[in-house]
Amino acid sequence: MPPFTAYFFNHDDETAHAYIWFWSWRQPSSWRPGFLLARSSDPLWYERFRSQFQAMWDDDDTQEITDGGQP
Repeated sequence: MPPFTAYFFNHDDETAHAYIWFWSWRQPSSWRPGFLLARSSDPLWYERFRSQFQAMWDDDDTQEITDGGQP
């Protein structure tokens, strides 16, 4: 499970940007730190978050949960 939520917009063009929110432990969602990340102003961090999101999305190491609760 990723430690952040991300929404990416126009991810492959010059206007690419993302909204990132970190998860907080036992805090209301309004306390979660978040920020806007634009490829044009911060390409290094934009690509880092995008590559991590893509890696999680592409991960095919999933397991099916059976009735007994054991994968």
